[in-house]
Amino acid sequence: MIIDGTIPMQEVVEKAVWGKLINFGQTCIAPDYILIKKEFQEQFINMFIEHIEKVFGKNPSQSKDLARIVNLQNYNRLKNLIENAIENGANCPFGNEYIEAELYIKPTLLTDIPFDAKINEEEIFGPIFPIYTFKEINEVIESISQKEKPLALYIFSKNFIFINKIKNETSSGSVVINETLVQVLHPNLPFGGVNNSGIGASTGYAGFKDFSHMKPILKVNRFLSPSKFLNYPYNSTTQKVIDFLMKYF
Repeated sequence: MIIDGTIPMQEVVEKAVWGKLINFGQTCIAPDYILIKKEFQEQFINMFIEHIEKVFGKNPSQSKDLARIVNLQNYNRLKNLIENAIENGANCPFGNEYIEAELYIKPTLLTDIPFDAKINEEEIFGPIFPIYTFKEINEVIESISQKEKPLALYIFSKNFIFINKIKNETSSGSVVINETLVQVLHPNLPFGGVNNSGIGASTGYAGFKDFSHMKPILKVNRFLSPSKFLNYPYNSTTQKVIDFLMKYF
């Protein structure tokens, strides 16, 4: 999720929280991390905390609108990602609270994440929001290109030059501008990834093609069949035909 600060931050925060916390981050198209222009990071964090407490309450674990982690294995994996990042120098302005009996992890913000933190090595699939900052657009493109190609890329911007440069110079399964998740609601858009995020697509005409076999059928004129000129026994005429085919085809 890429934020350049040209869209009202309250709108961005609401859509980020919605996109991430549906099924508690356990969807393949949830925003995995946030790339935000450096001067807007503090504003995003403050509004994020206010929004979480507004919609889920001061104690989000008591909200009926928040899901839980699917099992203990993934609960421990996510908890370890947070703790590893903090142990290696990351800051945690919000979250880092757990209820193991409920498989609950409080929505967590992480900033200043070191390069060698484990959270940089895998898809998160949980309610963790790693935040990275940038100053120039080339840093965004470089950061995305250094990771595995994402299933979805979310760009929040009014700047057409900014949007088009990211669209044209990065590779992802889909690109959504100023919203999250909604690409799967469009019946005519193909849904699929690139390389590590998937091969092929489903839904729409592209999905119809990928799930269909295009059976070739060729009806040959019996009197102009290639085998008529290339059949045994081989002779000088056969050689001339072969030489012609190799030269022009």
